[in-house]
Amino acid sequence: MAVVINGTTGIDKVQDGSIVTADIADDAVTVNKVTGELGRRNMVGNGAMQVSQRTTSVSGINNGNARVLDRHTFYAGASAGTHTMIQSEVVPSGEGFSHSLKIDCTSAGNYSTAGDNAFLRLAPTEITDCAKLSYGTSGAKKITVSFWTRASYTGTFTALIVSHDTAQRNIIKTFTISSADTWQKVVLTYDGDTTITTGSTYFNGSAKQNMGISLDIWMGGGSNYTGGSQSDGVWRARSAHNTSILEGNGTLFGTNTSHDFFITGVQVEQNDTATEFEHRTFGDELALCQRYCYVIDGPSTNDLMLFGVGNGTGVATCTHMHPVEMRVSPTLTTTANSTFTSYGFGAAATGGSITGWALST
Repeated sequence: MAVVINGTTGIDKVQDGSIVTADIADDAVTVNKVTGELGRRNMVGNGAMQVSQRTTSVSGINNGNARVLDRHTFYAGASAGTHTMIQSEVVPSGEGFSHSLKIDCTSAGNYSTAGDNAFLRLAPTEITDCAKLSYGTSGAKKITVSFWTRASYTGTFTALIVSHDTAQRNIIKTFTISSADTWQKVVLTYDGDTTITTGSTYFNGSAKQNMGISLDIWMGGGSNYTGGSQSDGVWRARSAHNTSILEGNGTLFGTNTSHDFFITGVQVEQNDTATEFEHRTFGDELALCQRYCYVIDGPSTNDLMLFGVGNGTGVATCTHMHPVEMRVSPTLTTTANSTFTSYGFGAAATGGSITGWALST
């Protein structure tokens, strides 16, 4: 190795023999020269909002929850207003995204019910995938969250990392949208939880496929979530943090029909610094989502959907292979009704009322 000092671009910044990030030019280090976790850094599935198996829009969301884009859920209480959730094509320019998640307020609320809230839960991570975080030890790892967002108004929002073990803990950070209707990148780094109960049923038991952590974006809520002392960047019991989740947030989402909120490029990584968004192929993202839900659907008439055997009296048993191993045994949900026909040995029988199935865990 040779170091050339030409009097102009030398290494005068290095005072103690170490080189820090600021000493390295932006284009000086390539992927080939870096060791560590370069692929599959993102613990979030469908962070680019590409996959939307069920539908591309759900309206009338009030006093419940809804999913449009796979792995992401929007919750809204009865007094939080009425909303539409959409897979949108409005994206930040030049960042490589084709879709975003949009929440649009269609009927204003006022959060008159103290316990009502409105928030997004983004791609919960299974317990088995959280092991690398070493929670509950002195070596608990930091998490860095990054995403692109925009809203129709300026204001403060709360982003929580929530652990869903028996201790039910979370850590709060806030971010501010400083310019309305303008995309901005948010980067937040969270300390690891050194005191989480590692011996709990969830974190040290057999239910490794249960929810480990989630990223929750809180947008609004009633008086139950204000008035406390907000401890940004500190892990606490969820019950202790609840009274301060929205403290100082100002305008609450859903109190005006002009309100809308977009998000895309969501990345959660074990790191103390945000890296560039990990763009994965649509096929990769679809497979990650199908662990939790996949749709069997006939796109047109006369589609062969399932194989099976019938008893000749209106009962048939069919088999279908899951495209990937599902998280747990799935629940079957039927969609729009139509007529299906069973065929066997040249004979056809018409009946039934199923055109699509959705299996989810």
